[in-house]
Amino acid sequence: MDPEILRKKCEEDLSACEAIAKLNIGEGQEAQTIKAIQEYLEKMKNATVNVAVTGTSGAGKSTFINAIRGLSDDDEGAAVTGEVETTTVPCEYKNPKNENITIWDLPGTGTPKFQASGYLKKVNANRYDFFIIMASNRFTENDLNLAKAIHEEMKKKFYFVRSKIDQALESAKRRKNYNEEEKLCEIRKDCLSKLSGIKKEFEAVYLISSYHLDKFDFAKLQEDIGKCLGKERSYAFLNALPNSSASAIDQKKKAMQDNIWRVAAACIAMSYIPGDRKS
Repeated sequence: MDPEILRKKCEEDLSACEAIAKLNIGEGQEAQTIKAIQEYLEKMKNATVNVAVTGTSGAGKSTFINAIRGLSDDDEGAAVTGEVETTTVPCEYKNPKNENITIWDLPGTGTPKFQASGYLKKVNANRYDFFIIMASNRFTENDLNLAKAIHEEMKKKFYFVRSKIDQALESAKRRKNYNEEEKLCEIRKDCLSKLSGIKKEFEAVYLISSYHLDKFDFAKLQEDIGKCLGKERSYAFLNALPNSSASAIDQKKKAMQDNIWRVAAACIAMSYIPGDRKS
């Protein structure tokens, strides 16, 4: 979608959300309700979210971290990119739109002596709300063991991301009878075959290109993460992400609508409490 059209859609849709506050509100309650909504939305922006990003060397962790922060790899404050794993301790990156949203770049999982439990202690796993496990090719046994430890020991959520999908498709175009949908299905199936040890409800792989967040599975990943965070933190997290597509804007709009209705309904209910209204 054209960036200018996307920007206008964002402004129009989010403005429409604010107009919801004016619906079904009794006379004299509108200003009070809008003020309550504004205060509540501002409060929600202060909700903290800590995201852990891990995976093998060369998986594109840093580029992904930059992309979801709305930065290019050469922007000031961007995570350093490169094929060589340089991260030895967790490195934090604040979201430029909301510093309460922190993305953590964790040390890679590709070492021969990798042990999931020891790794989680080393990176202080209790600090993170959820984990994104990345691979640019196939997921390894280390990735699988880490996912199991996150779920069984930490009782936390994780998401498998197969990165650099644009590069995989570009390479596949050199073959005869190329079909993009068939290739995407093939990649997904291959990734899932390596995750057979994970419980069925966790068997999902998101195909992502960090340079094209408007394509492939990023919108679905964004939606699923939002669902697991709860309304308040979901609003803060989604609002901090770049407006990469119409779908991304729709998700932000829905998160705002849900919370506006909650506050508006509470204000309306309070206005009808017997003895609380002026005769």
